[in-house]
Amino acid sequence: MALIECPDCGKQISDASLQCINCGRPMKRPVLLNAMMLVVGLLVIAVIYLGFRGAPSRYPQTAPLDSTSLQTVRRSTGTRSPQTQPSVDEAAYYEAMRSDLQNLAARQEAFYSEPENNYTYASSLSQLSDFEPSDGVSIVLINASQTGYAAVASHTGMRPTNKCAVVIGNVAGFENVQVRGEVRCTGDQE
Repeated sequence: MALIECPDCGKQISDASLQCINCGRPMKRPVLLNAMMLVVGLLVIAVIYLGFRGAPSRYPQTAPLDSTSLQTVRRSTGTRSPQTQPSVDEAAYYEAMRSDLQNLAARQEAFYSEPENNYTYASSLSQLSDFEPSDGVSIVLINASQTGYAAVASHTGMRPTNKCAVVIGNVAGFENVQVRGEVRCTGDQE
C-alpha cells in the first residue's frame, strides 16, 4: 500500500482508503480492482450453482428387510478405524434411528400396560396412535407378543445394510441375542 495525496485537502492517505480520513472525500477505486472483484464474484456464484444443482443421493433407497439384514444388525462389526467413522449425516441418521427405537420402547410399554390390550405388545405401528417415526426412518416390528418384540429401524439416507435394532423380552427368532432392551446399530462396539 502506498500513500497518495487527497485532491481536496492535500493530506496523505492510503491508496486503499475508500474516502479521505481528513475531509471525507470519496476516493475512486481503480477500474482493474472493480473488474477483478466482478470476476471473482461470478466465479463464486458459478461454483455454488454447480455444487448444489441437484446432486444425486449418496445412497439408494432402503432395501426390503430380510433375514440377512437382521443377522447384520444382530452382530457387531467391531471397532471402526478412523477412515470408516460415520460422516456427520450418518451419525445424525443413526441418532434418529436410536431415538425412534427408544421412543417406540417407551410407547410399547405404555401400550402393554393397558388392560384393554390384553397385556401384549403392539404388532403394528398403527396401533400406537401417538408414535410417529422421524422423517426418513422406517421401523419394522417383528414377532410382537405378550413376551416381547423386536424392532428394526432403517433410514432412507443410509446404505440398506446400516440399521439399528432393539429386542425386548423373549422373541421367537431372537433367542441368541445377548443384549436385550438396548438399541444396537451396525458398527456398534461389543
